[in-house]
Amino acid sequence: MKIVNMTALSIPDVARLEAECFPHPWQQDSIEECFQNPAYYVQQNDLIYVEPNKSQSVKSSAFYTFLGAGASIVGAIASVVALVF
Repeated sequence: MKIVNMTALSIPDVARLEAECFPHPWQQDSIEECFQNPAYYVQQNDLIYVEPNKSQSVKSSAFYTFLGAGASIVGAIASVVALVF
């Protein structure tokens, strides 16, 4: 087996592989669009800035805060018991 970088010439082969491996594969035109997207060329150490949108923030619930704290305490007690016995 030889691993090579994907190029535009690889797209038909990738589409065939998608069709063989997945029940809902990407179509060839979707793969081509992805390949033409500038994000495809992001490399290690590239800096990407994403601006936050104006969506509403999720509000925290006291119940979930209590549940999380309770789970942490139970986990800590279980760890101590496991170490002792």
